[in-house]
Amino acid sequence: MRKLTIIFSIILLFSILTAQDSIILMDKVISLKCRGVAFIGSGITVDDAKMFAVNDAKRNALEQVGTYLESNMEMKDYMVTKDEIKTYTAGILKTEILKSENKVVKGTFAIEVEISAMIDTGYLKDRLSQIKNDSQLKKMLEEQKRLNDKLTKEINDLKDQKQGYVEKSKDLAKSLEATDWFELGYKAQESGKYEEALKNYDKALQLDPKIAQIYNNRGLVYYFMSNYAKAESNFDKAIEINPKLCMAYNNKAVLSYDRRLYDNAVKSFTKVLELDPKLEQAYYNRGFAYYKMNNIELCLQDLKEYLKLAGNKNGDENRIINFIKEHENKQPVSDITPPKIEADKITVPNLYNITPESAKKKIKEAGLELGMTKKVTDIDKGFNRVIGQSLKKGELVKKGSVIDITVNVEAAGGW
Repeated sequence: MRKLTIIFSIILLFSILTAQDSIILMDKVISLKCRGVAFIGSGITVDDAKMFAVNDAKRNALEQVGTYLESNMEMKDYMVTKDEIKTYTAGILKTEILKSENKVVKGTFAIEVEISAMIDTGYLKDRLSQIKNDSQLKKMLEEQKRLNDKLTKEINDLKDQKQGYVEKSKDLAKSLEATDWFELGYKAQESGKYEEALKNYDKALQLDPKIAQIYNNRGLVYYFMSNYAKAESNFDKAIEINPKLCMAYNNKAVLSYDRRLYDNAVKSFTKVLELDPKLEQAYYNRGFAYYKMNNIELCLQDLKEYLKLAGNKNGDENRIINFIKEHENKQPVSDITPPKIEADKITVPNLYNITPESAKKKIKEAGLELGMTKKVTDIDKGFNRVIGQSLKKGELVKKGSVIDITVNVEAAGGW
């Protein structure tokens, strides 16, 4: 399975030069100053306007950096446009407010801020290199940029509204603050600081509980922490808020695959490809989900489509070609039929307060399959006992369904 991995490294540059306006490239860091403006009045407070102005200044900074890097020799090898550079630099732009002042702009009271902005080109070059080989990361960054573009458009549209200034202004200000916490959460996530990432994502959702991308990222953190129930609930919430959020379906599919729920994985990967038919890693992953279901025909179809889109950029072309040849020669594709799904329903047994060994036996006898075994320590409950099960006791499910269990174990070294 291809999973989302985020790795950043620093590549040193040794030139000092100046470019358009105030852009300076020293060693590996681009520095510049930018201004942003937002109007005040009709319910838009000074604090809210300041936040809108900072957002405007950040977008001006990204515009200047994109224009500069598009023609810079260091970036030409990456074959990216200015808009793509703006997408991939948004999360690594470091800013600081230098000053703010009230003004009258075109007859309207406004606030103008000046910020300093920095981009580490080492981070950027590494990100561009990774995006070349990770279509999932590229898609996620594109979805995050769409969120920022949506908020900016709503801020610009605010001036044209005839009513509801106060409520809309406050909501947008909270949303912008939420995206700041979202960015902090993302940085902690990529550094493996999962508890910190969760705290930042929680703060973001307290400010704006309707941003699907935050639930998606929080779900990823829970996935990395092996808390699969919370991961899935966050992916589901992201999809509920935004049914077109491609990577939420993708992450849910990866989770289903890991839990050996291959039919669910196929359904989610199929939705991913409906939203983005050029996301080659989804073909790869869905192909091997089909393989686990013994549907070799559809597996090979997906792997061939993967090769058309990916070629050898992931260094696995020969391996995939050999896999396809081997399985085409084993059995004629036309003779392969999808696995038969049994319609029988069974009752989920009660596994609470029994040993893991007894639970495994009851699961097998009931016609279920054991999935994940999560180990926790709770001194208020008996050790070496099952204290949780993913399927409710007494529930009617299909024969062969996967059930996860939670086992209470004694902490290392005792108490």
